[in-house]
Amino acid sequence: MTKIFHKNNSEISFPEKAKELIKLAKEADPKCRAFGANYHKYELNPTATIKEVRQFEKEYNIKLPEGFVKYLTEVGNGGAGPAYGIYSLEMLRKRNPSLKQFGCKKAFIDQRFNSDNPDYDPYSIREEWEKICEEYENASERLLDDECLNIMLNVFGGTLNIGTPGCTMSYELIIDGSENNGKIAVIDHDMDENAPPNLTDMDFEEWFCDYFERIINGQSIIEDNINARNNSFMYYLHERATFKEKSVDEFLDQLRHVTHYDVETYMGLEYVIRQVWRHLSSHFDPNDLFEITNLPEDYIRYVKQLELEVNVYKNYIKNYLGNILNEKY
Repeated sequence: MTKIFHKNNSEISFPEKAKELIKLAKEADPKCRAFGANYHKYELNPTATIKEVRQFEKEYNIKLPEGFVKYLTEVGNGGAGPAYGIYSLEMLRKRNPSLKQFGCKKAFIDQRFNSDNPDYDPYSIREEWEKICEEYENASERLLDDECLNIMLNVFGGTLNIGTPGCTMSYELIIDGSENNGKIAVIDHDMDENAPPNLTDMDFEEWFCDYFERIINGQSIIEDNINARNNSFMYYLHERATFKEKSVDEFLDQLRHVTHYDVETYMGLEYVIRQVWRHLSSHFDPNDLFEITNLPEDYIRYVKQLELEVNVYKNYIKNYLGNILNEKY
């Protein structure tokens, strides 16, 4: 991991660390290519006063986690943050219309939905979630608006919508005072049976900093390619059937300057290589209608460079994280 601070970690407060991370991320990503950065542009709103925050809590009869209070009062009242950024107090009011009635209830989202929990059971979670989604769909078909609302409120009660990674997804801050208080969950407001809620293992401060640390360490462009999103090389190849040389050069540049390694990213990169060969095979198959536009004559050079960089990543994983690799895969 890139060394970011000159002080010992124990001496750095969250607001100080957050502001420095935002500054360094902006320097590392001047064109705002990281996911969501083109929206918030690494800028913060002026901070709120502690009086304004306490008034917000009193208004909705809730208690905000201390890390989130520090963000609002010492970092920014909304602005730069994961994905499209963090909502301001004013936007929190708009995005949480039922907060007064359900903000302080026990959250439906708990450790059952934490995939990092050793006792996590994806099958029982999916069954439970599918049942809830079915009840919601049936109520919707019968135009039972009150019943639909109650189902939604039971799912989102005890949480605060503080941002979004896009579409109908939301970042929810657990505010129910339980053992999960202050942690971040990801929920689909569209009640999609294939997308059950996920409780992360990170509190607000860790989750917030992790986003910028990944950008500083070049993870954002790598992850965009693994997920074929945000105008990355794999986005153009997969979604537009276009070979974007500039994007693959940026991808290679990030791979050459990686300072943070993990097994999940390695597996994602292996998947990318397989997908590249799959797309090329389809392009050259006379019986397949798929055709890549702007495919350079020396395309094989790019593919070999990608394979080379992924192998470098793989060798690091094998040498330093081999035990984890064997246990997980």
